[in-house]
Amino acid sequence: MRISTKARRGCIVAGLFLLVLTVVALKTGAVDLTWGQLIRVLLHPPGADGRDRLVADVLWEIRLPRILLALGVGAALAMAGVGYQAVLNNVLADPYLLGVSAGASLGAVSVMLGFHRFTHWVPLAAFLTAMLTVAVVLFLARVGGRYPPERLVLSGVVISSLLTAGVSVLLILAQGQLKEAFFWLLGGFAQRGWVEWQAFWPYLVAGGLGLLLIPRELNLLSLGEEAAGNLGMAVEPFKVAVLVASSLLAAAAVAVGGVIGFVGLVVPHMARLIVGPDHHGLMAFAGLCGAVLLLGADFLARLMGEIPVGVLTALLGGPFFLWLLRRGAMGGR
Repeated sequence: MRISTKARRGCIVAGLFLLVLTVVALKTGAVDLTWGQLIRVLLHPPGADGRDRLVADVLWEIRLPRILLALGVGAALAMAGVGYQAVLNNVLADPYLLGVSAGASLGAVSVMLGFHRFTHWVPLAAFLTAMLTVAVVLFLARVGGRYPPERLVLSGVVISSLLTAGVSVLLILAQGQLKEAFFWLLGGFAQRGWVEWQAFWPYLVAGGLGLLLIPRELNLLSLGEEAAGNLGMAVEPFKVAVLVASSLLAAAAVAVGGVIGFVGLVVPHMARLIVGPDHHGLMAFAGLCGAVLLLGADFLARLMGEIPVGVLTALLGGPFFLWLLRRGAMGGR
């Protein structure tokens, strides 16, 4: 795979930064660990040493799965954003444009408010309704075997509005787990654990590999659909495949992390500014940047008393996006 020197160096720097941030996040929190405790507990099974039983529980049962989820969700949203922006030829496209967020929210809130004792079904319900929403959007946007980007965007916006209204109705009528549903909608990883990680990682691997293995085709598509077709690409099937892979990542991320905005919108632009628009290296670098951003936001949320991560990403991502817009970095992909 042909990866530019700039992209290779960017991935190395981002990977090193991610490693340092992960170690700091493991060590720091409400229970600060010494370096000796951290090394002992990482090298031994949880609870193997009576001296470090509490430390082992904190590290293995609370911090480690939460950190893995933050890394995975951040990478998934960023890579999905690159995929959406490439296929839709729209610099404002993000993982929620086709209604993924609204669909997942409707499924999750329905379970939370209707079946209080079955909250472990929340991720599954969110994922299934998100993918069903994408299928409906693709069906509505299809015209003569084609999926025009403008019809995809318009269909996604309309369906997303309808589903968001449905979520609002559910919250108004709710008599039960209103607080739980509200905090899920704000996004975050508090009280998430190994169950959520085990449900999430297969979709991260499947969707991530699907997007990482097609940089040449994404580059061809960036030339325009007509040019890509003239060069031998089956444009419409390829667009559907990328949309499905991107939606798979986004739906799984929303299912376990709630609604976390701006990562899939801002990170692709930031990555292009650093390593350029060539998808050889761009997809991997964007995934690493998304992982760094969301792990940093989650770490900061822990230090600030468990404020919702989605609130932090909006506070950080909004001004950065406006800065990109102001400096004219939004003119193309």
